[in-house]
Amino acid sequence: MANSVYIAMSAAIAADNRLDVVANNVANVNTAGFKKTRIAFQDFLVKEGPDGITDKGFSAMALTQTDLTAGGLQPTGNPLDVALSGPGFFMVRGPDGDMLTRNGSFRITADGTLVNADGLAVLAGAAGGGPGGPIRVDPTKGPVSIGTDGTVEQQMRGGQAGTVIATLSIMDAETQQLTHKGGSNYSAPATALQPVAAPDLVSGFIEKSNVNPVRGMIELIAATRDFEQATRVMNRVQQIDKKTLDVI
Repeated sequence: MANSVYIAMSAAIAADNRLDVVANNVANVNTAGFKKTRIAFQDFLVKEGPDGITDKGFSAMALTQTDLTAGGLQPTGNPLDVALSGPGFFMVRGPDGDMLTRNGSFRITADGTLVNADGLAVLAGAAGGGPGGPIRVDPTKGPVSIGTDGTVEQQMRGGQAGTVIATLSIMDAETQQLTHKGGSNYSAPATALQPVAAPDLVSGFIEKSNVNPVRGMIELIAATRDFEQATRVMNRVQQIDKKTLDVI
């Protein structure tokens, strides 16, 4: 019965992995710009009968992948909030390097630095197309707004015309190159980053999470039941093994 225990154990581990992924998705249902994670499993054949039906098989997690489906747009009325309605990510500077995010909820600190909801500096586009340095404005001057093309403009005092301070760095990367760093933040190798030529931004909005809360709860319940069923099978097999040994 040893194989049966291992098979049930593999099913329990797979269900536990699925539970972790789905629980994280549901926990971020209200995180702006969050992209849900999908998980795929692979079955490994142990024995196939003469009719081609699998008798026993192990399950293992094959891969996890970020689902880049766009979330809905939520109006905020904040001129510093922007949402990407097309491909790409905003670039921010994290403690361990530059990161990508779809969360366009921005604000200005006391020293004039444009930061995101996590307090990370928002980066400007560099001349070569890649991300440059943090965007800074003059906190003693007029209000700041972000245009639909990503330009950051600050109005001058006394009714003078606005001045373009910088342009947001908006980069894109293939899904398989993204590593989730928590919340709506991701990292990717610098060589995998490509500038978005004509980004499409919506001012005064943020992008909501692309997690469907109802579907997420259904998946959470299903994963919990799968885990419970696998552990029950493990316990049952162990009981049978014990009885068999007692008889012997």
